[in-house]
Amino acid sequence: MSNVGAFLITRFIAIGLYAVSLPIFINRTSDAAYGVIAIGFSFIAISQLLDVAVGYVVAQSIGRRLARTSRQHLKLFNTLFWVYFLCAATLAILLVFIFMNVELSEDERNLFIWIGLLLPSLATSGIVAAIFQANNSLLYLNASRFIFEAGKAAALIISALLFAEPGAVGPILFVVVVLRAVLDLRELKVRFGYHLYPPNFKDMLRSLPLLKLGLPSLWMVLLSLFVNIGDKLLIAQFFSKTDVAYYSLAFDVNTKAYLILGAINSAMYAAMIRNHALRRSSSVQIQIGLVAVVTMGLLYYLPLALFSKKILSLWVSPEFGAATAHLVPIFSLASLAYLCANVFEISLLAKGLSVNLFKIYCVAVLIYFITLLLLVRLIGLSSFAWAYVIMNITILIGVLIRYRGYSTNLILKTNPNATEE
Repeated sequence: MSNVGAFLITRFIAIGLYAVSLPIFINRTSDAAYGVIAIGFSFIAISQLLDVAVGYVVAQSIGRRLARTSRQHLKLFNTLFWVYFLCAATLAILLVFIFMNVELSEDERNLFIWIGLLLPSLATSGIVAAIFQANNSLLYLNASRFIFEAGKAAALIISALLFAEPGAVGPILFVVVVLRAVLDLRELKVRFGYHLYPPNFKDMLRSLPLLKLGLPSLWMVLLSLFVNIGDKLLIAQFFSKTDVAYYSLAFDVNTKAYLILGAINSAMYAAMIRNHALRRSSSVQIQIGLVAVVTMGLLYYLPLALFSKKILSLWVSPEFGAATAHLVPIFSLASLAYLCANVFEISLLAKGLSVNLFKIYCVAVLIYFITLLLLVRLIGLSSFAWAYVIMNITILIGVLIRYRGYSTNLILKTNPNATEE
């Protein structure tokens, strides 16, 4: 409960900062400038590739060892940290090279290059987060994530008020992320005794078979990136950057609630890993997660869907509200499907069933692009939102079927006479 409470407090403040910073930025710059920022911020999600590839392995391996032996594992942490960091640095260099050599506006190029340079520091914070999560110690982890969200809001406000353009967003966010990474490493040493020493390349090579466990999760997030980055690039190509701004805001006001439910999921994930390691049921955690989704649907998504035009008009501007409101209810439906699926998804991840989830995501993303192809000429910008709905419903159906199948198999293994009973 302390983990959940701390998460809720920091996330409510983060959402408040977002609510303040966004209209300031849009009204001091332009709708199209926010479209550029939305595309740039979507590239930050590339860091999730490493979070789920290496971070998933760290949380699983160290979390299970802790459950069984109650010991920390410094050598494993250092080995995986340097693999994680070097992969992030390589990816950062590749992205910067790409952004410097493709045709972009000056604002886009500057922002995207700074976003690429964030990756090593984001990777550092990502592996620290995996250790804190493995120890089920989420109070500092919540504070660390809050620093990042607050940094994004501060970058928007400072760039808008002092420069009236998006150019300063990248450098400000870079400073925030580097400072956060330094604080994360210091706190990790103080709390759990983990410290860095020079990389041992033999240990890194020996750890590669362990990292294979994270590959299905990596491919799963890569598929998600094709959607969450690709949709904005496609909208900019076929419509305009102003339409990217409308689409992104409709998406953002829905997904900000994910941060609140992330409080429940973060606490439940560590408990589920321990339950699986000790062969205990996670049905209580599943029930808590579903109750949280229903509550969020009634208190947040229903009012948002019904009064989206009025809310956005008062919050940003009447013009922005009129252009965005029709997308918000569609994304609300998509969000509820995603949040329900996520409750069962984290349960399957805790059980190490990432390969099954990857297969589900493959089918869902394929259906997303087929739907988009069929609808884009018929209903324009709304087709992207409806394709997102259908994709999330597909994921929900898939994880429900897999979870039910796993639970049935587990009952039969532990009680061979269950079918007769």
